[in-house]
Formats: sequence, C-alpha cells, structure tokens
Amino acid sequence: MQKLVKDGRPLEEYPAASPQLALQTILDNIHEQNQLKGHTSYVNSASFSPDGKRILTASADKTARVWRADNLDELLSRGCQWLNDYLVTNPKDLETLEVCQNKSNLIAAAPFLVQEGENEARTGNIDNAVATFDTAFKWNPSLKFDPKVKAQEFANKGKAERLIIEGERIIQEGNVKEALADYADAQKLDPNVEISADSWNTLCRQGSLQGYAKDVLFACDKAVALAPENSSILDSRGLARVLTGNYQGAITDFEGYIAQTEDKDSKAQRQRWVKDLRAGKNPFTDAEIKKLRN
Repeated sequence: MQKLVKDGRPLEEYPAASPQLALQTILDNIHEQNQLKGHTSYVNSASFSPDGKRILTASADKTARVWRADNLDELLSRGCQWLNDYLVTNPKDLETLEVCQNKSNLIAAAPFLVQEGENEARTGNIDNAVATFDTAFKWNPSLKFDPKVKAQEFANKGKAERLIIEGERIIQEGNVKEALADYADAQKLDPNVEISADSWNTLCRQGSLQGYAKDVLFACDKAVALAPENSSILDSRGLARVLTGNYQGAITDFEGYIAQTEDKDSKAQRQRWVKDLRAGKNPFTDAEIKKLRN
C-alpha cells in the first residue's frame, strides 16, 4: 500500500498538532495521483460520477474530459484515521470535516465540544453556546443537562470572573467601594467563582491603605485561609488588623512575616512596628501610610 508522504517523510510521523499540514498533504497526494492534465485552458466545472470513481470536467477550451478517482476514498479514509485523535480533542474542526465523522469519534468528541460551549458561554456568546451544546447532544444523546441552563450558568461564571479582574484593576486606582461591589456581585452571580489568595490580598492591602481596613478585613482573612504560609499575605492582614484595633493579631501576623522574609530592611521595619504595638502604640501614622502606598 502506498504511504502518504510529505517531503520524503511518512505523514504519520508528523505531530498530530499539524492538522493543516496533514490535510494539505492528503490533497497533494490526491492531486499528484489524479492530475487533470489535458485541458488547454482553465476548468470551469467538475462533478463526480454516482459511484465516485470518475470526475467529469468541462474547460474553457470547449472540451470535456473524464478522469479516474478510484483511490480518493482510500486517501481520505487514511487521512481521517491519522487525524482522529486530533479531531476528537478539537471538535470544531471535526464538525467542519464531515468526511471524517463516524459514530465512535463523534461520541468521543462530544465532551470536548461541551467544553467549547462552556468557553463560548463564558465570553457571553450564549446563543452560540446553546447551539454547540445542541450539536454535542446530536453526537452523544446520552448527555444529561439542559443546554440553555448550562449556557446561562457558564455565562454567569464568565461575568463573575471578569468582575473580579475589574475589581482588582480599579482598586489599584483607589476605587475601594466599587471594587468591593464588583467582588460582591461576582459572588452573587457565581457563589463558586474562583478568587485567588493574591486577588483577596490585593483587596485587603489596597483597601487598608485607602482607609477601608474594616471593610476589607474579611478579604484579608480569606487570603490567609487560602495561603496561610504566604508571608506577604500575613503582612497585609497585619496592616488591616492594626488599623482596626487588633494589635495582638497584628503582632502575630508581623512576626510570621519576620520569620519568613529574607529582606533585612523589611524585617527591621516590621520589628519596629511590633515594638510599637507591644507598647500599645499604632505605628501607622499618616506619613507611614503614605510611604506604604508608594
């Protein structure tokens, strides 16, 4: 049996991540083995015979010719087989290549198509997501979910994720209340929205430095709960605790930071803060807060 080759290399040796190369190679082989030579001008129409083994062409040279296409099905079949793993995990390509579809790979590709629909919904393309979910059901009728409900669920997830990103951005500009509203709205849209320790820490530290320590203390606690060994997060909560009057809690957090940091200047600074706090003195004067903001 003749091998499909590209530049002298068997096609099956090429990585499956190169589907365009594979398809082009298949077409090249078909072209090489079925060259429609003989017309003296361009071909303006072509059609297959009912059995698919002949091609009838008509040319501007006012002639018509019949060509053999006996091995076209074999070439396409071998190409689809070689691409099968790629097409299963890239269902949008499989959807467009109907010639490569079969019951087995459609069922295998359905979960990946569902993921495509989830991503579409996340970006706000609900109608596209529903259509994608409907196609997934055609490929695998055993799937069990409501396409419209699922599309709305993931649309909410995407909007919630974008609100968190927006909240992180605007809090850097000092818009603490707006950022808090974004975080709250995100959690209403999707109670399970993933908010990282770093994201909570940004809200904690920036909110504290902008005069909203009491409002963002919950964010500090969430950040510590997610990353209890992170010294920078402990440091941020220590700041918020001082500003809300919890000196003992702040001492504990700053001592956790001191034990982990290798920055001598930062360590010395926190040691001074702890000394003041033990004496019942708030080390965060307006001048110190301004320095920390910068």
